[in-house]
Amino acid sequence: MIGDIGAGSADFEAWEIVDVHPLRVRQLHASQTEWCGARTINVEFRRRFLQSISDRKEAVLSSLRTVDTTMDWQTLGERLEASFEGAKKDFRAEGDDSYILRIPGLPNMPEKSMPRGGRIEVDADLMRESHQPQLNTIIQVIRDTLRAIERRRSHGLVESCPDELLMAGGGGNNNYICRKIRETLEPDGISVSLPTA
Repeated sequence: MIGDIGAGSADFEAWEIVDVHPLRVRQLHASQTEWCGARTINVEFRRRFLQSISDRKEAVLSSLRTVDTTMDWQTLGERLEASFEGAKKDFRAEGDDSYILRIPGLPNMPEKSMPRGGRIEVDADLMRESHQPQLNTIIQVIRDTLRAIERRRSHGLVESCPDELLMAGGGGNNNYICRKIRETLEPDGISVSLPTA
């Protein structure tokens, strides 16, 4: 099975190798696409963080405008997403990791996860919560695909079910997503791997 998680979509295909010389493959199930790519994690983080500071919106914008007079809520959201991009790839959910995002001009509001000016502290809970909607969709698509292939196998329409998921696309670079997919599939004997260069 191949999982291609890009910025906008997550696509899953399942194939079986019929022969290796010459290489011949057969599709086990029609390709499945969901619009839950890696950017959806950024959007979810943006939504959650902006909601958490919405009661201090004017104070936040006033502080940001000391650095950039054109700053508005939309632009702050875009900067949050861009800054969050790197942190989400490194997230492993091991212990209580926290990540610092830097956006010049942010105020000092420790009670709003802004411990020092220009910085946001993103704790492990917010990281997990931001990943969860995308992760739920991806795992559901994988499970639905595997169930459909198993039904086809039980009716003699295909000979085998996938025993490996090859993670392609940028989503394979997200440590947390890969780990959660492994935790879901490996107990069922399906290994999860990344392409090698």
